Amino acid sequence: MDVKALSYYVAIVDQKSINKAAELLYISQPVLTRTVKALEKELGVQLLICNNHGIEITTVGQNLYYYARSILSQFEEIERLKKTFGSCIETRLRVSTAMILLQDSIIQKYFSSVNSDHSFIDIRETGIEEAINNVRSQASEIAILALNTVQYRTLQRVCKIHELEMHVIDKGSVYVHLSQKHALAQADTVKASSLLSMIYLHTPEDFFTRLNYPVKIGDTELSQFKRIITVNNYHTIINLLKHSDAFMFGNRWQIEDLKKGGIASIRLEDGHIQRHLVWLHRQRQTLSDEARLFLNLFLAPLNQSIPAKA
Repeated sequence: MDVKALSYYVAIVDQKSINKAAELLYISQPVLTRTVKALEKELGVQLLICNNHGIEITTVGQNLYYYARSILSQFEEIERLKKTFGSCIETRLRVSTAMILLQDSIIQKYFSSVNSDHSFIDIRETGIEEAINNVRSQASEIAILALNTVQYRTLQRVCKIHELEMHVIDKGSVYVHLSQKHALAQADTVKASSLLSMIYLHTPEDFFTRLNYPVKIGDTELSQFKRIITVNNYHTIINLLKHSDAFMFGNRWQIEDLKKGGIASIRLEDGHIQRHLVWLHRQRQTLSDEARLFLNLFLAPLNQSIPAKA
C-alpha cells in the first residue's frame, strides 16, 4: 500500500464515481479500478460496491477513507515543512578552544554578522587533546589552542600523523594571571618559585598536560605545586582567580580582557618556555563561511586574518 494508491482511493470516494475521479486525476478508469482491486486484495475485504448509480462504500471502506485522509494530510504537512526548510537559511559554527578565553564580544559580533534564520553555535571549551579529537572527528570544524613550547612540538608531530593543518598565530612569554588585589599584582615580573604557596589552577589532565610534569620554569618544576584545583570551565577559573589565593599560567593575548574582569597579568621571568597560539583544521578541508568569519573576528585584534587558501 502506497501513498499514491491511497490518494486515488480518496478521490474515488470524494467523487462517488471511478469515472469522475479518473477525469479529475487525468488518468484512465482502468488504472483506478486496478488500484481499488489491489487495495481490496491487500486488505482482504471489499471496499467499494459498484452499481448503476456509481459506487457504494462499505463500512470497512469508510474506515479506510478516514485513515487515508489523515495520512495524506500528514504527508501534505511534511511537504509544506520541506518547502519552508528549503527557504530557511541556516548557519553552523563548530569550534573547540583550549587554554584560551574567548572574548564575549567575538560571539556578539559573529551573531550580528551572520545572515540566517537559524544560527547553530557550538563552542566547546576543553583541553588540548579533546580539542584535537573534536577536529579529527569533525565534531568541530576548527580548534584554537594556546600551548607551551613542549606541547607545541608534540602537536606538530600529532598534526602530521592525523592529517591536521596547523596555523601559527603568534607566540610570546608565559604570563601568570591572578587577582588584582593580590600582593604580586603590581610586579612587572614574577618567579615561579614565588607562586608555590598559592593555589595552582589548571584544566583536567590529558596527554598534553602530562607533558608538563618534567618541565622546569626557572628552578621550579610544575610537580612542586601542591595546592591544585582542576577546573573544566574557564569562567569558573576567572571567578576563582578573582576571589581566592589562586593563579594560572596563561598568555599575553587576553591581558586586556582579563584586566576588565579584575585579573592581573604578570610576565613569568623564565624565558625558555613560551606560549604558542595556533588554530587547526583538517587537511584538504575548505573552511565554511561561518568558520572564516569567526576566525577573522578572533584574529582582528592581533592584526591578522586567515590565509586565502585555508
